[in-house]
Amino acid sequence: MLSALPLVSSQFWKTGAFSLQPLAFSLSQNPRSRFAIPPEALQQLETISFWRSKMVSESRHDSGIDAASARAHTLIHNASPIAAGEEFETIRLLCYITKGSKQKPYASRFTELLKGGLKPRYFSYLDISVLADQIQELLKTGDTKEIQELISLAKKFVPLINKEEIGSFAIIHLYQIAQLKQLGHSTRVRQAAQECLDFIEALPEVNGNELLLGTNGLNQIKAFAESQLAPDIPELPLQTQSLKKFERNERITVRYRDGTVMKDVKFKKVESDLKNGQCVLIEESESPTV
Repeated sequence: MLSALPLVSSQFWKTGAFSLQPLAFSLSQNPRSRFAIPPEALQQLETISFWRSKMVSESRHDSGIDAASARAHTLIHNASPIAAGEEFETIRLLCYITKGSKQKPYASRFTELLKGGLKPRYFSYLDISVLADQIQELLKTGDTKEIQELISLAKKFVPLINKEEIGSFAIIHLYQIAQLKQLGHSTRVRQAAQECLDFIEALPEVNGNELLLGTNGLNQIKAFAESQLAPDIPELPLQTQSLKKFERNERITVRYRDGTVMKDVKFKKVESDLKNGQCVLIEESESPTV
C-alpha cells in the first residue's frame, strides 16, 4: 500500500548541517529539564540552523524554529517546576531534533499532551511532521482507530498554521486517502481525494510545501489525489472451467473491464487475461454494433 504512495517524506526537512549545538548541550545538561537530549541528537540539531539560514536567505521566517529555540532558552534558565505548557515546548523541541526510535517517546508524549487538550500558541510544519511520521508508521500496522484519531487531531490545528507553512499539511491529506484505501472504502477515498484537491487549490502561492514535501512533493500528492477520483471498474467473473473447450487458435470475442470489446481474436492471445479476470467471453450478439 505505502509503496503506491507518492515519494514524499515528512523527514525531508531533517537533512542539513547547522549551529544550535551549544543550545542543545546546555539543555541536555540542565538538571531542571525534565527530558535530557540523547547524545545522538546533538548532531541532528544542525538541521534547525540549516533551515533557519535557508529561510533568511529566501527572506522567509520560520516561526516554529524561532519559538522553540526561544522557549528552550527560557527553560534552561528557569528554576521553577515545568508546567504542562513548558513541558510541551520542551517535548516539541526534542521531537524536532530527533528521528526514528530516538523520537518515539517524545512524539508519543507530544501527541498525548495535544489529545489531553493542551492548546499550543502556534503549529508549524515541524509539528505536522511529528504527527505525519506517527501516521506513516501506523499505516504499516493498520491501526485504523489511532490513524483516524491522529488525522482528526492534526486537522484541529490547521487554523494555527501560518500561511507560509500551510502547504506542508498536504501530507496529512495524503495519508488520509491512503488509510481509506487500505480499508477499501472507495466512496470515502474519492471524498478524501476531493478534499485534498480542494485544500491544494486554496493554498496561497507561497505556502511552504517544499519544507516538508520536497521540491515536487505537492505536485505528486495532487496527481495521486486526482488518480483516486476515477470511477471503480467492476470485477469480472472468472471463467476458468469454460475455457477448457477452446483450442489455442480458435477465434473468440471478449469484453474487457473498461468495456473494450475484441472480436474474432485468437484464444491464445487473450487466454491469460481471461484466466486473470481482466476480460470475459461474450457471444457475438452481446457485442456492440455500429
